Amino acid sequence: INRLLRQMSKKDGRGRLRVSMWVLSSTCLPRRDIPRAVKDFNEIGYRCEETHGVPGRQREETAGVVVCWDPTRFVLLHILRGGQRVNKRVVRTGRILWLRFAVMGDGALGTEARRALDFDLFACYMPVRGSGANGHACPKYDAYVANTWRALIQRALPLANHDRLLIMGDLNVETSLHAAQR
Repeated sequence: INRLLRQMSKKDGRGRLRVSMWVLSSTCLPRRDIPRAVKDFNEIGYRCEETHGVPGRQREETAGVVVCWDPTRFVLLHILRGGQRVNKRVVRTGRILWLRFAVMGDGALGTEARRALDFDLFACYMPVRGSGANGHACPKYDAYVANTWRALIQRALPLANHDRLLIMGDLNVETSLHAAQR
């Protein structure tokens, strides 16, 4: 996290954060340490939202997704959930986080033109489909992977028609060649 803090704190020639938005997938942090990490990112100028990870087989926690953005460039918008306005939707704990953003203008764009730039972001850390010679070879895990992808598709596909959708993070996509080699 310290190396990431150093990298992300760099400024551009105008004194703004050089990286305007980024996703940290697989936080590798225990749940109790994530608020401290988010506070550290806030102190260098970012605003962040997160979904903590899930219990791992070998570590206390695996997965987890954090989205950080420069508030001088993006504004977090509300998403409706059950009729209530919320800042984020956790589509799958530790795996998929849904946020909506408005792009901050420099004053040259009118309100309607800026509104046309609003976008939905799905920050992901998708589960790995296979590892080793035989993959995970577990029907329960295969169902977990399929359900995680289904959740992303079901939430993202209706928004794709509006041409304002961004999917970021680690998708752990397996090529057909890799699958055939297993």
